[in-house]
Parts: sequence; C-alpha cells; structure tokens
Amino acid sequence: MKMPASFISDLDHRMTALLSFTLRRNSDFFGPDHGETKGLGDLYRASQEGAGTMLRALIEFLGVKSKEGIPPLLVPMTRHDVRLGLDALIGIPAITVAAIGPAKAARLAALHDGISKRTSHAAFNKQVDGMNPADLEWATEWVVSEIWNRCFAPDPIPIHRDIYALLKGGKWKGIPFVPS
Repeated sequence: MKMPASFISDLDHRMTALLSFTLRRNSDFFGPDHGETKGLGDLYRASQEGAGTMLRALIEFLGVKSKEGIPPLLVPMTRHDVRLGLDALIGIPAITVAAIGPAKAARLAALHDGISKRTSHAAFNKQVDGMNPADLEWATEWVVSEIWNRCFAPDPIPIHRDIYALLKGGKWKGIPFVPS
C-alpha cells in the first residue's frame, strides 16, 4: 500500500459514501422503483447526492477537475488541495488528462461540472433532475479503480462494514475491499 496511514480513515469515509448509492441501488435496497413510491425517495436522493459530492472530491483528489465551458473541459488541478502528487502524497503521482484519454476526459468533465453546480455553485437551482445512475456508476468505477491502482494495489481498500457486506467475495468490479 502506497497510501500514508494518516489518510486511510478519511479515504475510507469518502469511498464508503461514494460506493453507498451504487451498491445499495444494485442490491435493490431502494426497491424496483428506486425509492420513488415506497417512501424512500429521500434516502435515494440523499444517497445519490452524497455519492456525487464524494465523486467530485475524489476526481479532484486524483488531480483533475472540470473547467467551465461549453462543453466543460477536464484540466489539471491548480489549487493546493489535498491531492495526489503533493505534500504527504508526493510519492503517488496525480493522473494526467492525457492518460485519461479524450472520450473519458470529456465524460468526466461533464459529470464533474454538473456535480459542482449541483453541490457548491449558485447554479444549483438549475439542476432539477438527479444524476444519471448509470453515469454515476461508470464514474464511480473509474475513480475507485484509479485510487486502488495508484494508492492501494495489491492491498484492499478499507470501506465501512455495512457497505462491505453488500460485496460478493469482498470485491466490486474486480477491486478488493476490506471492512473497516
């Protein structure tokens, strides 16, 4: 494991929040109607928004973010937030836009931009629909895979035991996890 021990508990929390929506949705926790008519709509939306917020934070942790435009672009992080390639994480290189590739970068930029507007911009009121769950799952898989490969491989990623219990064989999309 390349991740310094001092970062594990915070990353555990963020990974748990990120994975919670997708894993619970895929396990039918919200029901076949995805929570809209069973009185679980608030849990569905809160879980989805929490996952989106963590997706945004973890995309930035990897070293990239969206730049507003039409369409938005994926660009390197310029602020000195906690992210790969800086300070205590200097030994773990940040991802580059070039390494992501144009198609993935465009899709990630659009998702990051939408999440940014939804969660921390004055434009949040323009967002009326929830995030597309398939897009959220795709980006979640990409982020978790990148973090595992860069920070943990071959060791498993710690996540909350409740989310771990939803995994088959302790893995999701081939990525190993361990309960914390």
